[in-house]
Amino acid sequence: MVHQQEILSNFLKNIILTGKISRLVYKKGKKLFEDGSCHLMTSSTDSYEYLVKDDYQDFQTRIIFNQDKLAYKCSCLSSDICSHTLAAANQASQDMSRSLKLTVEGVKKYTREGMIKRVLAERETRARGEKFRLDFSDNIYGEHQITNEQGKLYEISFYDFEKRSGYCSCPDYQTNKLETCKHLIYAFDKFDQNNQLKTLPTQSYPFIEIYRHPRFDYQIAWHYPHQLNAELQSILNDFFDEQQLYKVFKLDELHVFADRIQQYQTVKIRPEVLSFIHDYYEEKSLKAIFLDKTFNSSQILHPLYAFQKEGIEFLGRRKGSVLADEIGTGKTIQALAAAIYKKEILGLSTIKILSPDYLLDHWKREIKKWLPDALASAFTLESFEDLRTDKATDILIIDEAQKITDYDSSLLQKLHKIPFKHILLITDSKIENSLIKFYAMAGLIDKYLLTPLWELSYKHCLFNPKNQEEIIGYYNLDKISDKLKDVYLRREKENVNQHLPETVKVILPIPLNDSLKEEQYLLCDHILQLFNKKTTNPYDLIQLKSYLNHLIDLGKYTSSALSQLTTSPKLTEFRHFIRHKLVLNKKEPIVIFIEGVKHQQQVKKILEKENKAVEIIKESETVFNENIQFFITSEQLQNELPLAQHFIYFHFPSGPNAINERVKILNNRNLGISQNKIYLFQTPNSLESVLYQWQDSKPNLSQQLSDYLLCKDISKVMDLRLGEELNHEIKTLFALSKPIISKTPSPQMDLFGEAVVTHKQQKNMTVTDNALVLFFNNMMNYHSAYNKLNSKQKELILNGNIEVNEEKDEIVIRIKSSLKSKV
Repeated sequence: MVHQQEILSNFLKNIILTGKISRLVYKKGKKLFEDGSCHLMTSSTDSYEYLVKDDYQDFQTRIIFNQDKLAYKCSCLSSDICSHTLAAANQASQDMSRSLKLTVEGVKKYTREGMIKRVLAERETRARGEKFRLDFSDNIYGEHQITNEQGKLYEISFYDFEKRSGYCSCPDYQTNKLETCKHLIYAFDKFDQNNQLKTLPTQSYPFIEIYRHPRFDYQIAWHYPHQLNAELQSILNDFFDEQQLYKVFKLDELHVFADRIQQYQTVKIRPEVLSFIHDYYEEKSLKAIFLDKTFNSSQILHPLYAFQKEGIEFLGRRKGSVLADEIGTGKTIQALAAAIYKKEILGLSTIKILSPDYLLDHWKREIKKWLPDALASAFTLESFEDLRTDKATDILIIDEAQKITDYDSSLLQKLHKIPFKHILLITDSKIENSLIKFYAMAGLIDKYLLTPLWELSYKHCLFNPKNQEEIIGYYNLDKISDKLKDVYLRREKENVNQHLPETVKVILPIPLNDSLKEEQYLLCDHILQLFNKKTTNPYDLIQLKSYLNHLIDLGKYTSSALSQLTTSPKLTEFRHFIRHKLVLNKKEPIVIFIEGVKHQQQVKKILEKENKAVEIIKESETVFNENIQFFITSEQLQNELPLAQHFIYFHFPSGPNAINERVKILNNRNLGISQNKIYLFQTPNSLESVLYQWQDSKPNLSQQLSDYLLCKDISKVMDLRLGEELNHEIKTLFALSKPIISKTPSPQMDLFGEAVVTHKQQKNMTVTDNALVLFFNNMMNYHSAYNKLNSKQKELILNGNIEVNEEKDEIVIRIKSSLKSKV
């Protein structure tokens, strides 16, 4: 099966290059697969047969393995690869993957030496591929100056010409533990072109250097390769050991050392050393200030749970921290109160909250709910999308911090530029599911906390043997928790259940994407035109119902009238929720309410990809399979379901009182379950969010709208008050959905501060910028040259004998050695 899976993988990877499938058919096939339209009929050792449910007809499609080749047949009788075949091939690949368990032989672990070799090679490639301006000093050791293409200047010193080691003031050198960087590699190359080691001038190192040593976890060290005078040697002997590293037991005397050593003109203390000394004493002072001061909870408007007060004091007493409590435990109030705690004890004043744009209203509501006006005035709200870096703040709170790297990654660079004194990161993610995201978050608190990335990778990451860029698993994560224990706080439900109410409702706001916003804008426009008509005819009434139903359906994010290929934000967030936010015991069931067979299949497919045991309940069941953990059903069956502690409403239920009824059922102690959570996937700034608000504040209107939309009498006219309220809400949505002309994206940045040209930006390059990249991008998007290939040549590509892959900024072509003579 492994061999067949490889054949199928090559087929799917290279299908777009063959010219046998159009862009439209390719996208349609992917959507059929993602919608769960493929149903396995039969399977054998060498074939899979699926029933593919297309919009107007069902088709039978077979995927056949014939030795090293793949064949396919579909009842639609297409002469080329059809959308049904593509959908079935993707489904077969998923079904085969699910049946194969990951083995040790299926992953790649790096040794320390192997990873260092890899990352040094990457830096050498960068050093020889970028343009720098290098200005040498009159001393061979330095300080030399190097300027990158963005105009950033760094200082360089050479330590050892044979080992090619030295010092650089760039961010990468400060955290990579390699004693080199691309700037040093470039500078040594240039120096070697004009000098020979045997004839170097007999100059002295220009100063006695106090720096942080990369090879010894950035401990403070000194460097001077010549004889010291007795006075300086005596001072250094007092504070440094035989390896020239600062003595750990003398850390409390750092101020004494700095005072004594700075008196000498020949000594240079690097800025990162002075920063370390400053931060060391700041941390000591902070602990002393908070030693006997607890949080005064009378300042806020509602009572706190004991675990929340503990969290507030943990967060308040640290300059930087990560709050990662399980979803539904009150992270928002803990963050707000921790900021108030800091403000009161430390005299800090300005507090900035950063979050995705769609969460700003949530923060406004929470601030109003928990804080009196006098305290609320200290907070300012700003979105990731409109982030400004030119204004300092005392306290920076970042919500949904795990999503920072999901945006244009230049956001991470912007966050590093914000001047702040204290920082709090809020996330629902667990370390074991989001290690690389935690690497980015930790860097905002302390750039030395988890760096360097290569060390983190070889110690904790499992790589795909066929793609060294793909991480497919983690190990030894308990050691990461130990590293973060002073800044990381996570409590899960079993730790705090005794404090929480019987039923907890958790709202997960998920915004419309640009395509769905555009569709909402057009639908609102149509509805407002109908509302504004002086007289309405029977067809207008039919249209109004249709538009309103469609507007509600946008909250499901599963289909779009404008484009059948619209990406689904709610499905994307659901995948993230299951993978990163939801914490379940192995036998703890969860029920998901979803209307519509297609929507249920889509969610089922996501759960299956996450290796979850899932079942769709089609009718009332009396016996439930205890091996199933996820049950998908419609709300009509909510009174007869398996016992569960977690319930997800994927979209607004058609019965407006369904959620309140569910709460009543759950609060019945006879169920034998002490804690229950209801998760509501809500769409901000949509008709779905209006209906949720009406359910609590205007239940009569909610019921009237439901009755109106479900009524089969096409002549029924909407109630006057309902029409007025709805007209007002639709006008608001119309204004909020107005399309905005997008700005030109800034260059993406990696975690080391390097500019990265994205694949999309490469496509926009002119021929003079990079003709080769343009050629290959066009080739990969159905370049006409592929039409000239004969069927045998296309088969070579289709079956994986020739592979074309994009790796970072390279296009890599691989040809099997047995075929070199044929190609």
